[in-house]
Amino acid sequence: MKQGVEIFDSADSTIIPFEYRTTSQAIDKLMLMEPDTYDFQEVTTDSATVKYEVTYRMKDEIAKFQVYSVVRKYEEAERVVFVWRAFTEGQGNLSGYHTDETGWLSVRPGDNTTACKSTIIEVYTRFVPFGIGKTADENVNTDRFANIVAKSGEEEVNEMGRMLEKLLLGETKPSQGTTILI
Repeated sequence: MKQGVEIFDSADSTIIPFEYRTTSQAIDKLMLMEPDTYDFQEVTTDSATVKYEVTYRMKDEIAKFQVYSVVRKYEEAERVVFVWRAFTEGQGNLSGYHTDETGWLSVRPGDNTTACKSTIIEVYTRFVPFGIGKTADENVNTDRFANIVAKSGEEEVNEMGRMLEKLLLGETKPSQGTTILI
């Protein structure tokens, strides 16, 4: 907590059994793709500005968010980094609540001295929940909103992992006896 504001941080590092070039190309497709459900304001080969709606189903309610996001890709020798910033705006009974998210995702070759080529994926995100003006539902507070956004974000990350796995398996097969750690 900094100056009375909660900040949520997340860091992860994963090694996957696919070679670097194939993995970085697959992640590029995921990070800069143009699915039908998104409203792309601008897309270039290394950046995208996106507006999209998220509907998250919980046990006894449905949460809706409007997300405004920008992502930029930076390429170096043997490393690709995606940096993003996103604002999430609660809809319906979550109206008045928002999050400000920043993050980066780095893709680099793993230790390729073994028979199995690998890639290291590192991700860091931070988001700050806050309220502006009057909120629509007095039963929802900033902590509850942050929890709902975090859970929907977990589902989004899991879905991206499944999509990455499908992209990689469609292009190449992992080495015999390896496990995909996504």
